[in-house]
Amino acid sequence: MYKFMIISSLVVLAVFCGVEGAKARETSRGQPYSSVTSSEADGNFEPINNHDGTVTFMNQTWSVIKDMGEGNVMIGSTQAIAFSHFSLEHHHYYPSSSLSWLNDGYRDSLVKKEVDAWYQEKIKGTDYEKAVVPVYLHNPIFMDMKKLGWKSYNDGNISTHSWRVHVIGPETYPTVVNHSYGHKQAFILSGSDLAEKKQGWPADYYTGKLILNAIHYRDRLYNNGVSISWLRSPSEDSYGASGLYAREARIRGFIVWFAHGVVPALVVHIK
Repeated sequence: MYKFMIISSLVVLAVFCGVEGAKARETSRGQPYSSVTSSEADGNFEPINNHDGTVTFMNQTWSVIKDMGEGNVMIGSTQAIAFSHFSLEHHHYYPSSSLSWLNDGYRDSLVKKEVDAWYQEKIKGTDYEKAVVPVYLHNPIFMDMKKLGWKSYNDGNISTHSWRVHVIGPETYPTVVNHSYGHKQAFILSGSDLAEKKQGWPADYYTGKLILNAIHYRDRLYNNGVSISWLRSPSEDSYGASGLYAREARIRGFIVWFAHGVVPALVVHIK
C-alpha cells in the first residue's frame, strides 16, 4: 500500500510537470544552439567567465556548478537539448537486457544517448573541444544497489536516508577530472555533483539539499521552460532516476518512463 501511494503521488507529479514541460518545449527549443557568433568569427571559441555565476560558451549561457580546481569549472547548460524518458526500456533504471553486476544504469540510458549525440554534433572535432576537460563519471553499479538492499533490477527499494547518504550524498559518486582514465564528453550531472555537504553531527547525515549553485542552475532552467531535468543517479526505487524539480531545493526521484529535460553538462578550462 505504501509503495502504491508513492508511485501514485509520483505519477500525479509527473503528469502535472509533463503539462508544464509540453508548454515549455517551444520556449526551450525556440532558442537553438547557434553555430557562429561575431566573437567566434574572430577565433574566440573559449569559455568566458561572466563573474555572476554563469559562463558564456558556444554562444550560450551556462550555469557554474562548481570549481574543479586548476582553472577547470563544471558548467551546466541552461537549456534542455531534448525531453525524454530516462530508461531505454521505459520501466526501470537498470535495463533487464543487461544484468551484469557492473551495469551502472546511466551507460545504457536514453539520456546518455541524447547528450552523446549532442556532443558529437556540436563539439567533437571543433575548436570548442579544446576547452573541454576529460572527466570520469562515477555512478553506482547494480551490485552497489544490491548491497544497499535492492532485490533485483525490477524490485529495488531502499530507505530515503540510505539513498541520500550512499547514492547521491556529497563525494559519493561525483564527476571527477581525470586525464588518464576520463575522456572529453558531455554528461548528465550526478546527485553528488549537486549535493550540499552536511555541517556538524552526525557526519554521514545528508538531507538531499542542493548547493547554492545548483539552486541557481535549477532556477535558470525553469526560466527557460524546464521544470524537471534528469540527473544520472538512480532514485530510491528501481523504477526511478534522480532529478531536479523547479519547486524544491532537494534532489528527488522521478519515474523513468515519463519525459523530462535532458540537459548537458561539461567541465571546461577557463584561462
